[in-house]
Amino acid sequence: MTKRNAKSFKLAVVTVLLSFLGAIVAVRIGNDSLPIYRGGPTDSPPNGLKVNLERTTFAVNVNQPFSMQAVGDFDPVCERIDARIPDQGWERNLTRTELLNGVQSEWNPHNTGIYRMQFFCDGRTLGDVSVSVVSTSPPHDVKQGFRWVLSAGKPIYRDNSFFEIPLIASSEVKSGSAFVSAIVNHDTYLKVLDRNGQIRDISPLKIQQNTAISQPVYLPFPIGADYRLVAYETGHGQPSNELALSWSQLAPPLSLVAFPSEVKLYSAGVSSSALQLYLTSDSRQIKPADTTQILLAAPAAFKSDPADAVTLSPSKPTGIYRLSSPTENGDWSVSFQEPRLGLKTIATIKVLPIYSFALTAMLAGLLGVMVARRTDLFAQSKLAMFVEVVSALAAALLLYALLLTGWIDTVKKPEFILNYFGAAAIGVVGGYVGLGVFQLAKRLIIGEAKEG
Repeated sequence: MTKRNAKSFKLAVVTVLLSFLGAIVAVRIGNDSLPIYRGGPTDSPPNGLKVNLERTTFAVNVNQPFSMQAVGDFDPVCERIDARIPDQGWERNLTRTELLNGVQSEWNPHNTGIYRMQFFCDGRTLGDVSVSVVSTSPPHDVKQGFRWVLSAGKPIYRDNSFFEIPLIASSEVKSGSAFVSAIVNHDTYLKVLDRNGQIRDISPLKIQQNTAISQPVYLPFPIGADYRLVAYETGHGQPSNELALSWSQLAPPLSLVAFPSEVKLYSAGVSSSALQLYLTSDSRQIKPADTTQILLAAPAAFKSDPADAVTLSPSKPTGIYRLSSPTENGDWSVSFQEPRLGLKTIATIKVLPIYSFALTAMLAGLLGVMVARRTDLFAQSKLAMFVEVVSALAAALLLYALLLTGWIDTVKKPEFILNYFGAAAIGVVGGYVGLGVFQLAKRLIIGEAKEG
């Protein structure tokens, strides 16, 4: 075998051994040394609950049966739901199956007025529906002292439409100095208009004959919504009160999450990791209403991808922020902000030194040269042995450095390189091949210079 062929053989040995060891070690150690995000936020969205009541108007001081059923699916985490009318002391515990299939109940209200039947899951509000309690007086027609009242419930999240808010209309009549709920003597339709012009084509609210309240109409409630709603009775034009619904006043508590909140990197070119960014409501991931920019501010101690903002959208509600190639050891912070919602979060980045790994690779180089030379290593003069040992140490360190900086791009396995077992394996190969590592480095550097 010629000297040239011998050098080429050694170079091939380096590449093959490293690739083989990298594959084996990566399987054995997994991600113990370099935390890489594997999980994700919960798959089930915290969808709110819409309920259809077979009866929405009740007579005071009369025990009346009614049925209720969920309109579509809701949060799959909720197996038991508490239904309550707090102002009236009414409560019912329901199962998820009962609500989805429909369930019978009864109520004997003791006061007239408009009340909210609220639904809770482990203390968290799922949604509500308004009910009216009226006296047993005859139905009222439009006349002096009679008015329409526009009101709304709490916004609820729906995975296909961001947040929605229920809108209802009710009828009241003046009784003394106050207004009380009063049933109408015919089906009544009310057209709803937004004086701010933000929302159009709102479905009309219908108060059925012999009732005093409409079924809810759910309006989209995006970020920045600012509605001034008025309802007009069709055919008569009598207006309701003006109802102001603004995101700034009624927005549910949301959060911006960076997961994981702490990431560890090593000060090496091959070191990298990633964060996931997403919005949450009640600690559950939600989709944004539209394309949303998450602005970021990161130090120059590592590369950021993207550099200035991460994009979230309804089709891709989870954004990825990647960081790599740190140049300075220490603790760093990356701040994230959603400006429209005013949400902020911070991720801590710990950049760790690689000295101990480099030392491990060098010491392992001694084992490599002893395996390569065996008894011949000790059969020569002390000076020759010293030179060979130093060369092995240098070769092991050089090979490890080439891998750390990414010069050898065939073995880009941070989970293999950045741990003691992997560093030792690299050191053994470097010490075993010896001068072949220097030939490899020369070829790589000269090749890079020529390409440049």
